[in-house]
Amino acid sequence: MFRRLLTCKQCGYSLIGEIQKGHVYYRCHTAGCPTASIREDIVEEAALERLLPLEFSEEEKSYVQTRVPQLKSDWENRREEEVNALALRIKSLEDRLGRLTDAFVDRLIEKEIFEQRKGAFLAERKDLEEKLAQLRDGSRSVPDRLQEFLELAGSAYLLYKSALP
Repeated sequence: MFRRLLTCKQCGYSLIGEIQKGHVYYRCHTAGCPTASIREDIVEEAALERLLPLEFSEEEKSYVQTRVPQLKSDWENRREEEVNALALRIKSLEDRLGRLTDAFVDRLIEKEIFEQRKGAFLAERKDLEEKLAQLRDGSRSVPDRLQEFLELAGSAYLLYKSALP
């Protein structure tokens, strides 16, 4: 059940599951590692112990349901502010690039320095433009992703229990 999910603490390689005496054991097959193994039922108990705290109480669920709409409305305002700030930074960067080009044309700086700074400016502009495009796209806002994450986390234990091996 846990194929390729468990790794050896010593060497970092995947533990291999084997059926021995009617039980599944996971052990490392690396030559230098000790041949200690762990039973699958112990691993499953540990996984369930980790998933159980992710279940939300009714009070927590109602809190999330009231907070997410507030976050969505706040997010729209914040997104607009960030779009404007990024647009201003891009404009400022383009002005600086223009001044850099003028300095090069006027032979105030050497070609090597010009190329270095130009490359840095262009890389920064590209990053800013990508961020701006993501914000303008708005296909999945942070509150939407948060809500999806909380729903999945809250049902992780039940999903694990009801899944087929």
